Amino acid sequence: MLSQFSYPIICTDKYVQTVNFYEDHFDFAPEFELKDFVILKRKDYEDCYIAIISTDNETLPEKYRKPVSGMIL
Repeated sequence: MLSQFSYPIICTDKYVQTVNFYEDHFDFAPEFELKDFVILKRKDYEDCYIAIISTDNETLPEKYRKPVSGMIL
């Protein structure tokens, strides 16, 4: 169950391109997916997850609806 893990969440205005980037270059695959939110799991790694959410996702509070401007994983 995913609730026992913590994982980074990337907020982006380039949702599809960001998801494709992590799938194509880092071997992630969808574990849970909605229209504009996905939790990706790295293949062959038990506890390696990352979430990606669109900046226009209505569940985000208004002040957080902006793309990431820098990140270190």
